[in-house]
Amino acid sequence: MTKKIFKNIFLGCIAVLVSTIVIIVGIMDDFYGNELMKQLHHQLSTISAGVEREGVDFLKSIDIADDERITWIDSDGSVKFDTDATADKMENHLDREEIKEAIEKGEGETVRYSSTLSEKTMYYAKVLPDKTIIRVSTNQYSVWILLFNMFQPLAIVIILALVLSYVIAFFASKKIVMPINQLDLENI
Repeated sequence: MTKKIFKNIFLGCIAVLVSTIVIIVGIMDDFYGNELMKQLHHQLSTISAGVEREGVDFLKSIDIADDERITWIDSDGSVKFDTDATADKMENHLDREEIKEAIEKGEGETVRYSSTLSEKTMYYAKVLPDKTIIRVSTNQYSVWILLFNMFQPLAIVIILALVLSYVIAFFASKKIVMPINQLDLENI
C-alpha cells in the first residue's frame, strides 16, 4: 500500500513539474516575442529619423547585429537598400504583409515562421514622409532552441525538483500509512 501511495504522489509531483515547465515555456515565448517587437519599434523610430536626414549614407554607416536586417523600399515596391542583399536584385516588396499594412495604416508588422530554421522572423515597417518605406526585421529563435542553450542549468533545476518530489512522496506516503499500520485489528 505504501508503494502505491508513494507512486501516486511522486507521479503527481512530476505532473505538476512538467505542467509548470510547459506553462513557463509558453509565457517565455510570448514575452520574448513581445519584447523583440518593442525593440523593433524603437529601432525603426531611430532608423527612420536617420534615413529622413541622411538617406542611404545613414543606412551604410550604422552597425547592426547578424540576425537583424534593414530594408528601404520605394513607394513602387522596389528595394532601394538592404543590409543583407543587393537591392537591385531583390523582388518587389509590395505584396509583403507588413508593407501592405504600412501603406494602409502608416505602420505594419508581421511574423513569419521558418520550420526549417526553427525561428520566427519579425518584421516592422513604417512609411516615411516621402512615401518610401523603411523596414526592420530580426529573428526570434524558438523557445526550444533557447532551452537547449540553457540545458545545463535547466537540467540541474529539473534534477533537484525530481529529488525533492521523491523525498516529499516518500515521507508523505509513510505518514499516510503510519496510522493504518498502528491499528490493532485483533482488539477491535
